[in-house]
Order: sequence, then C-alpha cells, then structure tokens
Amino acid sequence: MFPFVYDFRWEATSLIFLGVFFAVITTLMMMVATVTVRSVKDLRTRKIGTLRWHETFEDLPAGARSCRFAMSGFAPGRSCDNFFECGTCAVYPRFRSLEERHRPEDHESRSGHGGFGIDEKRYYHRGHTWLQEEEDGTCVIGLDDFAARLLGPNPTYQLPPAGSTLKQHQPAFTIQTGESSVRVVSPIDGEVLEAGDSTRGWLLRIRPSTQLPHARHLFRAGEARRWFQAELERLNRLVEIPGVGATLADGGTPVDSFRETRPDANWDGILGVMMLDV
Repeated sequence: MFPFVYDFRWEATSLIFLGVFFAVITTLMMMVATVTVRSVKDLRTRKIGTLRWHETFEDLPAGARSCRFAMSGFAPGRSCDNFFECGTCAVYPRFRSLEERHRPEDHESRSGHGGFGIDEKRYYHRGHTWLQEEEDGTCVIGLDDFAARLLGPNPTYQLPPAGSTLKQHQPAFTIQTGESSVRVVSPIDGEVLEAGDSTRGWLLRIRPSTQLPHARHLFRAGEARRWFQAELERLNRLVEIPGVGATLADGGTPVDSFRETRPDANWDGILGVMMLDV
C-alpha cells in the first residue's frame, strides 16, 4: 500500500489510504510536540519558582529562619538551612521523635493561645496562612489571626481564578491594605477550585497534591501557639522605637491592629518580612 513497494499502484484506494495514514502520523507528531513543549514550559516554570523561593529564603533575616525545633526547645538557636522543606530535612525525624517522647502534642481549644485564635483542626504555614482539610478531600485556605492583625481592617484580595496551580512557598494571591501590598505564599501544592472571601471564612478552596499527614513544614495547634509567640517577639523587634520599646500587646492580649500602634513604621517592609514576601 506504499509507493516503491512491490505491486503498488497509484489508484484511488491507495491515495485514500496514504492520506489517512499520513494524517494520523501528523496528528500524533503534533500531539507529542505539544506535550513536550508544555512539559518543558512546566519544568521551567517550576524551576524558576523554586529558584525565586530559594532567593527569598536567603534574603530572610536570621530571626525568620528559626528551625521549628528551636521554637519548641529541642534545638536551641538552630536555624533552618533547608528552605522550610521539612519533608526532606535530614534531622527532622530525629528531633520529631525526641519531641514526641518528651512533649506530646498539646491539642488545645481555640481559646487560650496567648490571645491568638488557633484551631486544632488546621495546619499553619510560616507565611501566615492556614489550611484545613474538608470532608470531600479538598482543602480551604485562609489568613491566620496574626496576619489579620498585621493587615488591619478591610484589606482587599486579588485571588487566582479556578484552574490555577499553586506551588508550596510560592505566591498564591495578593493583598492590598491601605498603601501597602503583599504577596501571600501558598502553604501547599494544589489546584484552585474556587475563590472565597472573608464572609465565607476562607479565601481559596483547592485540590491538594500533597497528603496533609506528610506536610511536615506545616504547624499544628501546639506548635502554632509557640510559633505565634515567637512571631510576636520578632515583630516587636521590627517596630521597636529606640528609647521607647515596642509593645504590641495590651495587658498580655495582642491588639486588633498592629499597625495602629506604630503608624509611622515601615509597614511595607514589615509585611514582606513577616509574610515571606521579601
């Protein structure tokens, strides 16, 4: 049925066969080329995103890179050197085992966390978002109580549309508050299913591509409580006025809006440092 093959004839049936054959081959080649181009583009995008996160991590001040086990007292003074990627950290299993033996995870109620609202059903990310798994296997993402006090009242959100891909530690959406703007990083990999708002209690619903029990970089209730306290101390140092000191708590309870206590502070820079957007 092919030219230059014995007994081939240029007839209508042969021409039809050749036309169909080469049409199929061309379609397959185009499909392979398209998949290859998309794969290369995706790999480049991921690589660029990872490199940007690594640069951001290196730009963070030392106080923002504390190891989670330094905050729990099992590795005093230790800084993270693995880009907050606890899942690939060589020392994580050893310290985690030590922590579980000597200090069982303290699941506390929503109240009694130094004045901050912390929910034991949620996972908390260092960029001040929380993640909660729903019964259908999807997850919702919102801003934690610390971020709400950083941003102040009535912020506006620029949320990604459904179908967008989120990458852990990489920008997921943008918040505008007053004259300040900050990019909020995603706590986990996933696909955006829908956008929410403050009235719904969450900002994004996603389909995660990581199993939460293995999301080692996220904090649970007891860990989050210690981390919030460390973050409050770090924020105090950032806004401190020489000779006056910094007090962002009123009688031991954090104020509703941190920026109102120091309106003259560099809140653009402070928001970036506290929410990993440097």
